[in-house]
Amino acid sequence: MEHFGILTDFQKEKEHLRRSLEAAETLFLRNGWNRFLTEAHALKQKLVGNIFNLVVMGQFKRGKSTLINAMLGQPLLPTAVVPLTSVVTILRYGESLRVTVHFLNGSKQAIALEELSQYVTEKLNPENVKGVDRVEIEYPAELLRDGVQLIDTPGVGSVFEHNTDVAYQFMPRADVVLFLVTADPPVSQAELHFLQDVRAHAAKIFFVKNKVDHLAPGELEESLQFTRQVLSKHLQLHPDSLTLFPISAKWALEARRAQRMDLLEKSGLLQMEQALEKFLMREKGNLILNNSRRRARHLVGEAITLLELEMKALQMPQAQLAEKIATFRREQGIIQQEKEDIQVLLQGGLRRIMENYDEEVTAFKKGTLPELERWLRLQFEATHEKTGVRELAQLLETKLRSKLESVFTHWRKIQEEKTDRAFAELAGRLSARVNAVIDRIYETAGNLFELRIDKYETREHLAAEKYFYFKVGGEISALEPFENLLTYGVAALVSKKILLNKTLSELPRQFDKQCGRVRADLLERLQESGFRFLGQMRERIDQAYSEIDDVVQRAMQERDPAQRQVNKRTAELQQMITHLR
Repeated sequence: MEHFGILTDFQKEKEHLRRSLEAAETLFLRNGWNRFLTEAHALKQKLVGNIFNLVVMGQFKRGKSTLINAMLGQPLLPTAVVPLTSVVTILRYGESLRVTVHFLNGSKQAIALEELSQYVTEKLNPENVKGVDRVEIEYPAELLRDGVQLIDTPGVGSVFEHNTDVAYQFMPRADVVLFLVTADPPVSQAELHFLQDVRAHAAKIFFVKNKVDHLAPGELEESLQFTRQVLSKHLQLHPDSLTLFPISAKWALEARRAQRMDLLEKSGLLQMEQALEKFLMREKGNLILNNSRRRARHLVGEAITLLELEMKALQMPQAQLAEKIATFRREQGIIQQEKEDIQVLLQGGLRRIMENYDEEVTAFKKGTLPELERWLRLQFEATHEKTGVRELAQLLETKLRSKLESVFTHWRKIQEEKTDRAFAELAGRLSARVNAVIDRIYETAGNLFELRIDKYETREHLAAEKYFYFKVGGEISALEPFENLLTYGVAALVSKKILLNKTLSELPRQFDKQCGRVRADLLERLQESGFRFLGQMRERIDQAYSEIDDVVQRAMQERDPAQRQVNKRTAELQQMITHLR
């Protein structure tokens, strides 16, 4: 009987919040506040549907899709050795398997599971050219009962910038996050930046260390200790208070498909699932309610601020209001200058990043070219007596191409990580400046109309590490064919020595060519990332300014000599504020 009473209280709170959101929707619609209306509607749908978003997140190639497949016991999601997932895939309970593609234009299409990769993978849907918003999969798994949605997100930090955008866009909808790191490579700085944003949105994070099957016997505990220390330091937690689940999603999926309990226990997945199940049984309902309440409180707080601002403006003498509006609008010049200053600082920062790259190239070339020349001579000595000139030319070309691909693949990865960190640091500094500009707008309005407006840092903020990714196009280009040295009409040995010298002389040009390709690609990514950052910056600043300007301007327009319109609107505003509270 006591349990029934608790459940009743819970349902009462849930129903109260639902009605409050419906009232807020009506109010937002009346005021033409589309941004507020959209978010309130989404919150209500989540609450009514008892929807609980269990989101799998992490950097690219951490094994997120494989983990979901292992948890469901079937390879529903495509996996590969390259960054693959490009759109969000939502798995929810259904009596039978059903896959639906939802497009950005609002249409949807039922597809067979075998067609899934055509819509969610970078290879078959590059840069989401098919305009997919999300894919929803219904599947009869116990984990997905009672409103639990298991969500696969694109990995961040990969060569495809839109994948990271999609992951960040979905982040605010997460109730609980399974955050994946791996045994190899270890936790990166970019990963820690991403984690900080995840922590700002998710009420609970389960840390999962995947791919422990890559570790040699005896390395697991050392690897876990290192990861635990890095995460706890970044999150400012004691290492003993941070639970890290070591698993092999690969082993777990194999075990479930082959019904091998020994391998399943060895994979570590059971321990993670048991902890997750206990948490869901104990906290799921409260977490949905609390998260919805928290987001609704934030949304309503913003709306009340605008309503109070309009009411204050209405109560002012017309001349005083006109003066305050003029004072507020004089801020536009300062705001515009700030936006221009941020753009200049961004451009200067991007130039410095590329200058650092050029210095890296000089050092790389100085250290690597002599080694490549020695390697090439050794290849020549080992093969020239066993082959003819033509075969030797083809062999050296193939070996050199392969060697350059190996050298530049490794070096390119290092440059990507360095450039990623540099851009994240730059964007972080500039994001703080953007927040300061928005704070100035709020502070000016608050002082003019004697209102307290929360600082912008407490709201959604620009995530610095969100913007920079890489897209190194294609493979390292094939070396240009060498001249047919047989036309020289000299002895084979002489021709072979000429061939070696020609190959050695070709090496610096090919080396420079690959450095140039990487540079061009990094520059393209930086410029595109900078453009996106500036767009976001302008949008946030302009939105903050226009929302305030719109309400005070409406107050001015609603004035009439007899005060009738003012009194009517004031009563409406007071009523709306009362309803929202």
